[in-house]
Amino acid sequence: MTIGYNNNGICFGNSNHTNGIRLNIIDKDAETINGFDFTLIAREKNTNGIKISFLSESNITNGLNLAIWGTADKITNGIATGVGVVGNKINGIGIGLLACAPDTMNGFLFGGVLGANRGNTELIKVLNGVALGLAINACEELSGLSIAMNNVIKIQKGVTIGFIHNETEELYGIQLGLWNVAKNKKRFKRMPLVNVNFKKSSYQ
Repeated sequence: MTIGYNNNGICFGNSNHTNGIRLNIIDKDAETINGFDFTLIAREKNTNGIKISFLSESNITNGLNLAIWGTADKITNGIATGVGVVGNKINGIGIGLLACAPDTMNGFLFGGVLGANRGNTELIKVLNGVALGLAINACEELSGLSIAMNNVIKIQKGVTIGFIHNETEELYGIQLGLWNVAKNKKRFKRMPLVNVNFKKSSYQ
């Protein structure tokens, strides 16, 4: 039911298109929501504005995506928050109280326990920007800055600050931490406090 005219106004229930305010329980075949969307389970194709839910499994969210339990949208352009934040891509800010681990992160990432990591053997593929994790940040490729107790990066292009440990297969930048490992260096692969490498030709 919509109070308004031609999908414009306040909607109660599972409407396909809404411009204004939409209140629903579980989405089914929802297309586009422009404005404010409040739902228990969000599964619409496109949301432009503010979305508040328990669980978000949408296609594209542009704006603020606040999910109590977590987000698993394919693409978020803006801010995604929840206990766990995953999905295909986040362009903007991802804040996971427990973990934040989309496939691709462009912007700022925060994970309460696990930053750029899924909590298992599968890593974030690409991280462009800044990652802050209280325990572990781990990803396949970093371009930017990663700060955590431990940083485990396959290809590091930039700076990692690991208060206990930094480790990478390929280092093209700076490691700052109690113990640093850069496996592609010819010499001084393991160094306390600081490890540096900017020469790609040093790979073995």
